[in-house]
Formats: sequence, C-alpha cells, structure tokens
Amino acid sequence: MLVFDQLSEGTRDRVARVAAGLTQYQLAQRANVSPPRLSDHERGVRALPADAAARVRAVLAGDVAGTIGGDDAAA
Repeated sequence: MLVFDQLSEGTRDRVARVAAGLTQYQLAQRANVSPPRLSDHERGVRALPADAAARVRAVLAGDVAGTIGGDDAAA
C-alpha cells in the first residue's frame, strides 16, 4: 500500500485535483498553468516552476477545503 507522503508531487496534486472534482483543464485555468504543462507535472515528466506549483496548491487547497467543508465552508 502506498503512503500519500511517498507519492511524487505531481501524483499528490492529481489525487487532490480528482478529490476536488476538477478536470486538468479546470485546474490549469484556475492556476494559470498550461494544460499540457499540468499534465506533464501530474505524470512526472516535468516539474512545475515553484511559482506555478504554488498557484496549483493554492487552488487545490481552496477546492478541497470547499469540498470537505461543503456549504458550511462559506459561512
């Protein structure tokens, strides 16, 4: 069994994206990253620059929190 911390950065981002119910295209648009670059990142082909990775994580943190918190997250 894989432990989440042992997964690559791109794989962790993909898991978080799917948990948030986002497509690659939606995440790329929200994080201002090209969809092919995000795909490469998730597959471990090419790392994102630090600023792009930070934007992706910020979007994912907001979407995952909203998904977990439901409507109460806005209150």
